[in-house]
Amino acid sequence: NAVRRCGEWQANVEGRLNDRAYCRHVRISPVTGDQDGVTHFLVVYEDITLRREQEQQILYQAQYDSLTCLPNRVLAMDRLAQAITVAKRDTGQVAVMFIDLDDFKKVNDSLGHGAGDALLVEAATRLLATTRAEDTVARQGGDEFLVILGNLHASSDTQMLATKIIGAFAPPFLVEQHELFVSPSIGIAVYPHDGDSPSTLLRNADLAMYEAKD
Repeated sequence: NAVRRCGEWQANVEGRLNDRAYCRHVRISPVTGDQDGVTHFLVVYEDITLRREQEQQILYQAQYDSLTCLPNRVLAMDRLAQAITVAKRDTGQVAVMFIDLDDFKKVNDSLGHGAGDALLVEAATRLLATTRAEDTVARQGGDEFLVILGNLHASSDTQMLATKIIGAFAPPFLVEQHELFVSPSIGIAVYPHDGDSPSTLLRNADLAMYEAKD
């Protein structure tokens, strides 16, 4: 019906073949006879599975950290902006926690970058275990992490989570048969008291983190 009405129909069609997902771009065009009536339909399809997989991989790499598989700074800032929009509508609060691992450079210098990477992965796992499913745990870069908490009604909730995170980091990290004790320094900024934009909140949370580290 769409082809008869519009002259052509095209779409991407997904399915499974031999237990493998595929994606095809399908185009259907009418073939007319001498009397301008439709006598046949020409169906042309192209397998775009590999192209789709590559596009999804590029999109993933643009939004997620390759080491920890956490959202990266770009995706975190987007989610922070969304959380602020919701908070404005609902008169709620949004908190940004800026977390830095104390003396992380000593781990890299003494045990190598492989051990440092393993420590970052384990730190990401512990952060995820302390937060809610709706919160965003992201890697800011290096040994810095972000936690974004939306739908808050009391800023004291962030203090409770900060205490929980510090407790989660208290047990030693077992990395390459070494027991490492690493503590987090945490800075917190809360919308709307500490800023009304993602960049302002992030900057103030960063400043608070350095005060905590001092």
